[in-house]
Amino acid sequence: MASWDFIIVGGGIAGVSLAAELAPHGRTLVLEQESALGYHATGRSAAIVVLDYGAPPLRALTQASLPTLLQTEVDGHLLAHRKGALMLELRGQEGALDARLQDPALRGEAREISVDEALDRVPILRREAIVRACWEPDVWALDADGLLQSYRRRARAAGAEFRLNAEVTALKRAGDVWQVTAGSVNEQAGTVVNAAGAWADTLATRAGLRPLGLQPKRRTALTVPAPAGHDVQGWPAVIDLGETRYFKPDAGALMLSLADETDSPPCDAWADDEDVATAVDRVQQIAHLPVERVIATWAGLRTFAPDRVPVVGWARDGEGFLWLAGQGGYGLQTAPAMAQLAASIVLGTAPPEALSLARVDATALSPGRLTPGPEPLRASA
Repeated sequence: MASWDFIIVGGGIAGVSLAAELAPHGRTLVLEQESALGYHATGRSAAIVVLDYGAPPLRALTQASLPTLLQTEVDGHLLAHRKGALMLELRGQEGALDARLQDPALRGEAREISVDEALDRVPILRREAIVRACWEPDVWALDADGLLQSYRRRARAAGAEFRLNAEVTALKRAGDVWQVTAGSVNEQAGTVVNAAGAWADTLATRAGLRPLGLQPKRRTALTVPAPAGHDVQGWPAVIDLGETRYFKPDAGALMLSLADETDSPPCDAWADDEDVATAVDRVQQIAHLPVERVIATWAGLRTFAPDRVPVVGWARDGEGFLWLAGQGGYGLQTAPAMAQLAASIVLGTAPPEALSLARVDATALSPGRLTPGPEPLRASA
């Protein structure tokens, strides 16, 4: 039976970024049930970074992650490019813009602009659909695969190993180690990290631990050709303040979504035809966008904790079992800070100063908030 210091279950951005942080400190193995890293949520993300997105703990994680996201290069190219976003208050959403601008947790720049200016930025918008508009420059397009591969290379350079097609079917604590079964192979490690995304509660149950009530939610997206006569590459993301639709440039085309959140079991999600049609209809309600064909459709699962805040920390009921889950669609933009925080918890060290400066609160992210009981147990030294 092979022996590791750390076994990370899940080869999405959460697991791979943590592997890069832990590998310099001990033997690290990443187990991924699919045939490729980033197969599920990571590979199906809208891949944008929005500074003022989500609850305050998420905004703090994004703020702490920004330096890494903005400075990382792959093959000489930066991974993040500022695009900005038009936030639209539509009919029936009156008051939403005031609430956004007055949000005390707002971290980035945001200012109301005229509807005329909004149309200057995105000419296909329907004037009659827009009540008010806001310009938020602190939004970036992100190369999701580039970020994943940069962390993979870091992890491998430090000695981490990755095993694909390795679904974990059993976990058992025996003495001071976890015994982990993946296919016909048995491994053991003092620390197991649950970075299994939509399957995180399932993995905990297999380990004999209490699930946290994590809920995967399906989101459908599609790409369509850019409208004739328009170069869309310089357009910002367009998001309505009710979060019922958005569109953004995507490799010369437009990506559309109705921003749906449909409860789903953990699975290989597929786009629902009705959701695709609804997304097109909703975007056409606010934009002159003829759609004669759809280039591609897909769906991904965004997994949320009950309070919609990620979970990072030791399980209360399983020594050496660390939760790293519930990113809920924010996984890419918070990955650097989440990995640094998780690594500091595993290693028993102070988090990097950047996390403190961004006011990342480990207590607000701890699984203890969801599972009352005695203090959580860390792995034996």
